[in-house]
Amino acid sequence: MQYVNITPEDYVERKFCLDIYNNIKSNFDDSVSLCVRNWDNENNFDGKKRIVIITSAEGHKYTPSDQQDENCMAVFMHYPPKIDISRQFDTDSFIDIDKVFALPLGSTKFFQSGDTIPYEKRKYDFSFIGQLDPYRRVGFYKAVHSVHKKYNCYATFYEGWNNGIGGEEYSKILRDSKIALVPWGTASLDTFRFYEACESGCIIISDNQNSYDFMKNSPHLVADWDYLDQILTMVLNDKNSPLVSLTTRKFWEDNLSPKACAEYIMSKVKI
Repeated sequence: MQYVNITPEDYVERKFCLDIYNNIKSNFDDSVSLCVRNWDNENNFDGKKRIVIITSAEGHKYTPSDQQDENCMAVFMHYPPKIDISRQFDTDSFIDIDKVFALPLGSTKFFQSGDTIPYEKRKYDFSFIGQLDPYRRVGFYKAVHSVHKKYNCYATFYEGWNNGIGGEEYSKILRDSKIALVPWGTASLDTFRFYEACESGCIIISDNQNSYDFMKNSPHLVADWDYLDQILTMVLNDKNSPLVSLTTRKFWEDNLSPKACAEYIMSKVKI
């Protein structure tokens, strides 16, 4: 299998897409390509037989045309199109398009995997390192601000996307957190943080997630941020929380990891 990625070099999805390729390439010969592009760069990739990954269409407005080409075996999208974008908080209003499927975001190129720290030995009760979005995260910010002194936590907000601490430090803090707080992303309900927290084996407290096939039975807890203090206390005092941490990590391995994504793609492709 050949690999073609025409997204800009600085795109944070490039590493995860390459990891997917490395897990799927043995299933095909060189007559088939895995082709990665951003939404606004349509390309027939020299007319070869191909599986296409499309990224960066955060508005859920873009409907691809790749699948209409007989050489396109299937299209997998980050942020697939929704029926009515004005209903931005709906989690299941996706357009059903033949040969087009959602794909997990995965982790960014900045996230660094490492040894999983046992839940009981983790330093932080909870952590959040992310953008202070003035539209979607105001209530979330107020909730975190109201409780952060009560817990041993690492909570910091900054302006703009990816303007916080470096990837290595961010990754270490997340892997050393019992709980990861995961509000919606700023341009989509989807957020890389959810996937990185899963891989880190954190207990995830989040807003409702989009109802993709690969998210079924996800072990995250849905939050009402007005009750964050009560939720944190409940989780931290629950004797089953170490098991939930292991379950979260296992969910990542079985459903969201590059290997799982490769298997998911194979299950959808019509060979």
